Amino acid sequence: MDSGPTNSRIKCVHLPSVKNVYIDLLQQALEDENVEVEFHRQMPTFGEIIQQRKSPPLYHFHWLNILYRQTAHTFAFHFLHFYIKLVMMKRWGFPIVWTMHNVWPHDPQRKYLAVWAQRLMARAAKGITVHCDCGRKRFEQTYGQHPGLRVIPPGNYASIHALPPSKQECRKRLGIPDDSFVFLSFGFLRKYKGIQQLLDVFPTLPGEENLLILAGNAYDRSMRTYLGRKKAQIANLRVDQRFIPEEEVPYYYGAADVVVAPFTAILNSASVMMAMTMGKPVIAPAIGCIPEQVPADAGFLYDPETMDGLQKAMQQSMESDLEMLGTNARAAAERFPWSEVGRAHRALYQDILNPGA
Repeated sequence: MDSGPTNSRIKCVHLPSVKNVYIDLLQQALEDENVEVEFHRQMPTFGEIIQQRKSPPLYHFHWLNILYRQTAHTFAFHFLHFYIKLVMMKRWGFPIVWTMHNVWPHDPQRKYLAVWAQRLMARAAKGITVHCDCGRKRFEQTYGQHPGLRVIPPGNYASIHALPPSKQECRKRLGIPDDSFVFLSFGFLRKYKGIQQLLDVFPTLPGEENLLILAGNAYDRSMRTYLGRKKAQIANLRVDQRFIPEEEVPYYYGAADVVVAPFTAILNSASVMMAMTMGKPVIAPAIGCIPEQVPADAGFLYDPETMDGLQKAMQQSMESDLEMLGTNARAAAERFPWSEVGRAHRALYQDILNPGA
């Protein structure tokens, strides 16, 4: 397990392998710090764990539920295998890191299994990373103190997305009138993202030129049915219910006046960081990591416990200097470079592989 000198190459396995921009940028940041990363879709086999027990590689886990989430008929079988394997890795002292992206999985199947899995992981891991100080507090409230807990904020998306083209060009590309005031909700359309609340509030806003764009895949059939019904009821609602290719992403942000992310529950949000990287002010609840990412001069944060918090924030955005707020949002995003993310992870890996060095 010894990684040798502090500047030597470190090898680690990240899992699960998912199609995710965060993962792609993390891999590049680690490679820049002389860390070789392999991505595995599944847990190692029982045979691999036994073979590796005397000199195991460093394993870095992300979203645990993906590793055991299967069909209803095989769910229990896959969870049991995941759990036993993790117990074996813990028993043999495997160097394990876990990034707690969320306190609990979004819309989890059998939440009690997620509780068991994450509590075991919190004990098995020698290193824990969270994305903000709120994440640190939530981890300690849920699992207790941990000597290997580190706060490592995620980086921005400037390396893959420049600032969008002009608003006029973007709106022409998407067929949006120049005089519209455009709210954008971008990313997977899931219940925890507050889509239902947003669609309740939007029609109450003053002005006939308002346009709300929902861009992204609906997560399940009930959400697709709900959005179809709402699209027929709300005149100025546009639903682009599909995976948005990377080359089209800047046009959606460039066409928007403001990005709205009315989460009902969240710890860390990639969509908020993406909006800031694109130079767009953000409307979001003051929960999770969001207040640590979005300064007061870069968006409109509201108390989700108030009845009209979202409505007031959306209306306030229509009366504000959004160009200045967007400039501030981009500057705020630039405070989170991936180079720092890579250095912080390497330092954690080094501490785990060479304790006391």
